[in-house]
Amino acid sequence: MSRSDRTPVSPSDRSAYSEQVSPFTVLAIAIASAFMAILAASSANVALPAIGDALGLKVTVLHWIVTAYMIAFMVAIPAAGWLADRRGARPVMLGSLGLFGIGSLICALAPTSEMLIAGRIVQGFGASAIMPVSMILVTAAFPPERRGRALGIWLVGAVVGPILGPTVGGLLVEYATWHWVFGMNVPLAALVLAYAAMKLPAKAERDTSSKFDALGFGLLAGGGIASVVALAELRGESLPPAVHVAIGVAGVVLLALFAWRQMNAENPLFPREVLQDGKIRAALTLTVVRSVAMFGPIFLLPVMLQEVMGYGAKDTGLLIAVGAIAVGVCSPVAGRAIDKMGPRKPAMVGVVLLAISMWAWHDLGPQSTIWTIVWPQIIRGFGLSLLINALTVTVLNRSPEGRSGGGASVLSLTNQLSGAVAIAALNALVALGLHQAGLVDTDLTGSIAAAKAFDAAFVVSGVICAFGLVPAFWLPSRLETATSHES
Repeated sequence: MSRSDRTPVSPSDRSAYSEQVSPFTVLAIAIASAFMAILAASSANVALPAIGDALGLKVTVLHWIVTAYMIAFMVAIPAAGWLADRRGARPVMLGSLGLFGIGSLICALAPTSEMLIAGRIVQGFGASAIMPVSMILVTAAFPPERRGRALGIWLVGAVVGPILGPTVGGLLVEYATWHWVFGMNVPLAALVLAYAAMKLPAKAERDTSSKFDALGFGLLAGGGIASVVALAELRGESLPPAVHVAIGVAGVVLLALFAWRQMNAENPLFPREVLQDGKIRAALTLTVVRSVAMFGPIFLLPVMLQEVMGYGAKDTGLLIAVGAIAVGVCSPVAGRAIDKMGPRKPAMVGVVLLAISMWAWHDLGPQSTIWTIVWPQIIRGFGLSLLINALTVTVLNRSPEGRSGGGASVLSLTNQLSGAVAIAALNALVALGLHQAGLVDTDLTGSIAAAKAFDAAFVVSGVICAFGLVPAFWLPSRLETATSHES
């Protein structure tokens, strides 16, 4: 295969790739794709009360509209990474954008909660490849010494999307209907798909040696789904206790079998050399902190602001937009800092900022001022920018050549799995607090007891973030690539 025929499947393809298309064109496609996919994951959050009113859903059930998307996203990520390494980034990205658009259309037209959740599952399947493939594209397009800065710019779309989502969703709910929260993605997906089809190279160097571990994939998918369902229904009433326990046990057993399979299979689902890297393992452990700090407030804050503190959808969205602005300002700076200092110190600072921001909401309630809601979001935005950038650079720089799809998939899967678990667990904690206060199926507006249930979830999130200092210390102190750290 000639140099001009290559596309960015791995960092080693960068020079060949740059002969066909500008790295900044690829960066633009990656940013737009990531922004759209993650916006869809969070814009629905602020619409949950409106959806609940329209479809007659309880507060303790609404989280399934979010969790279904995250489960589908999580389940399909391993296949997406394998396909990107084997078939190339372009066809995987184009197919994912098309599937994402179809899922968005189903959600926009959904007359029932069942159809809405089904559409969210299709959306999640489509979005599953967008995040890892966009990271692969950016990593391949830029050399290691510029990669942190490029990923910092990409991070603006990847992180501003979930934080800005409630703002966009709130405005659409306020001035249109909740259906448009999903309908807006249809033309966006079509535009990005058309541009990517024109600009991304058609051919790619492919890794045809690896085989897909279907058994490992089934074990991981089954274990992940069962575990999330068991956590999500911890205080639910839709499952008999015996069935609930059986699902939880099945999840643990399946995940344990997957771990055994991953260590012993000839062709494991994730490249073994990626998971054997101690720095990558530290980054994946720290990704749990990142997910709690990102996804927890994305779910908790919109519901609390509207259901307990009495804010409308538009005002809720505008209040949460502050976090998106903080991320947008800090992300490029964070990328440059990591290029100069390495990932460790920025990650440690990010963890401290996240712990502070979560703890700052420990007494949030109907009496709280707007400033009490806003300033922790600024701190959280700075912390997320530093931490996510450090984690992304660590994993992708240290992934072996030709295995960037596997590295990106492991990172995305860890983020989504821990995010789904975080939302389910925090929702269960809130539901437990509401149940103990006798506030199930009642109006929560102005209730101090209801606020305390949400506050407990923020305290738990802050404690988890604080423990992130331990794995952060084990991140690389300087920029390293797969070849440099072995030499």
